[in-house]
Amino acid sequence: MSEKDKDCVLAFDEMALKTKFVYNKERDCIDGFEDLGLLGTTQYHCNHALVCMLRGISPKWKQPLVNSSVKAPVLNKLVQSCSDKLLKIGLLPEP
Repeated sequence: MSEKDKDCVLAFDEMALKTKFVYNKERDCIDGFEDLGLLGTTQYHCNHALVCMLRGISPKWKQPLVNSSVKAPVLNKLVQSCSDKLLKIGLLPEP
């Protein structure tokens, strides 16, 4: 990617979900609990989803990064993890 193509915005949005538990045959587990990605799952039912999206400014491209419902301390860890990875591949400027 050119330097111009790497210009991007890290955006967050949240949406409400219907609480539902479903048995996942492929993974042999029950879906519907909070899933924090690398931070694991919790025993709490998931009723909101947080979407962390990386969007290119020019050209227009988008990549979802995180999709979960989180409390502030966990959100802080997820944002830091996303930022670290984006810096590592050169998509965000050094702070």
